Amino acid sequence: MSLTSAMHSIRGRLTLLLVISLGLLLLGSGVLFYTIVRAQLVGEFDRALLAKAQALITLTDDDGQKIEIDLSDKFMPEFESTDNPEYFALWRASGQLIARSPSLGEHQLPRHPGLTNKPVFHDLVLPDGRSGRLVEIAFVPQLDLNDDEEANGQADKADGEPGQVSLDPTRFPERAAVLVVARTREAIDTFLRSFRLSLVTVITGLLAIMVGLVRSALRVGLRPLDDMQQQVSQLDAHSLTTGIRVQTQTAELVPVVAQLNALLQRLDAAFTRERQFSSDVAHELRTPLAELRTLTEVGMRWPEDTQAVRQYFADAHAISRHMERIVDSLLTLARCESGTQQVNWQSIDIGELVDASWTTVSHLAREKMLTLRCMIPSTCQVTSDRDLLRTIFHNLLNNAVTYSPPQSEIHCLATADGDTVHLTIRNPTHDLTPEDLPHLFERFWRKDPARTASGHTGLGLAVVKALAEILHLHVHATLDAEHHFAITLSFPCTCSSKTCDN
Repeated sequence: MSLTSAMHSIRGRLTLLLVISLGLLLLGSGVLFYTIVRAQLVGEFDRALLAKAQALITLTDDDGQKIEIDLSDKFMPEFESTDNPEYFALWRASGQLIARSPSLGEHQLPRHPGLTNKPVFHDLVLPDGRSGRLVEIAFVPQLDLNDDEEANGQADKADGEPGQVSLDPTRFPERAAVLVVARTREAIDTFLRSFRLSLVTVITGLLAIMVGLVRSALRVGLRPLDDMQQQVSQLDAHSLTTGIRVQTQTAELVPVVAQLNALLQRLDAAFTRERQFSSDVAHELRTPLAELRTLTEVGMRWPEDTQAVRQYFADAHAISRHMERIVDSLLTLARCESGTQQVNWQSIDIGELVDASWTTVSHLAREKMLTLRCMIPSTCQVTSDRDLLRTIFHNLLNNAVTYSPPQSEIHCLATADGDTVHLTIRNPTHDLTPEDLPHLFERFWRKDPARTASGHTGLGLAVVKALAEILHLHVHATLDAEHHFAITLSFPCTCSSKTCDN
């Protein structure tokens, strides 16, 4: 897998980030460990070097005339040796060289100008070319008080043997001396190089092991995702109900799986509605198309019968109007679902609009001897779209007229509940059962599965539901024990009297 493709993979990104993080952690730990070890080794080396310099200082005397160092190759042969030699040089504070080790030959050790009462350490290249380290100390050589009475008043602090004092060289520069002692540090450098190489090897090996461990851990940890991917790849339009199942209840995946399964259920319901819709449209249009074909065939067989032909044209016109209503209803549903249905908000008198809608179905009501009892105060107004609300009222009243038994009464009642208006259209019916209520707003649903009733498509209440959602209305259907079917519309109240009660 390339770096680019890995960065587009969760497993690749996690592997890369974890390896980089662990690598930085190991590198930081290695650098810290190396720094501590190096500081300890250099500190031990400096303490040994300082001890060597202090030993030389104890061998240095000042008799008042000159400063001498009593050095014997018997006790410190390293300053005489040519094999792994050590070096020293002794100066007066003025810069006059007092003594130096034979190992220096023609070479000289560096020193800093000025005096300090603290030892100074730094690295250097020794005269024989090896890497080394030196310590530079300024001190006042030992002085016998019996030989120099003046020192009795100049003593800063007595901390040595009886008859000896230790003086601050910065306060007595005329009596001070500077000692520089140097020795090789190749042993330390060799050990540190080996230690660095070992650290690099260990860190590299640990990183290689961690890469394998991280990949294995991620493979186990992301196995539920792999299972989900395999299950999703096997889904199609006919297996959406199987859903996605994970073997372990992973806290991060449980809500994701639940949402995906809910989405799959909605998709399956949508596909089911689509398949049912195609079947319903074909079934709904097949009958009027067959009727039109029959009418044209009969009309062509007896064209001389003008009265029959005139009736054929009337029947064809009625069938065309029926098909037009189907298409108009489907287009309305499509506009509502796509969000392209335009809404023109305005203040509307509910009672006036119900009366206007009743006139469009009153001829059907007269045929069945139905009456409308409307109880809506003249002050009851709402803000909505007049044309869309008229369509809703027409469909509801037409549904009530169609399914009410002859010589019955339809009730239309408006009431207010706080800031909400409830408009209820109720009619008696003997065909519905409580089990039918969830299906009332489905497209093409009818109580009669054979669809023997003419002039009705089963789209009226579906259009009511869709338009109500566009107008932010709530639609609720009920059926009481006396078989009175009611549909209630609820929407915000804008009544001038803040009530629609009689």
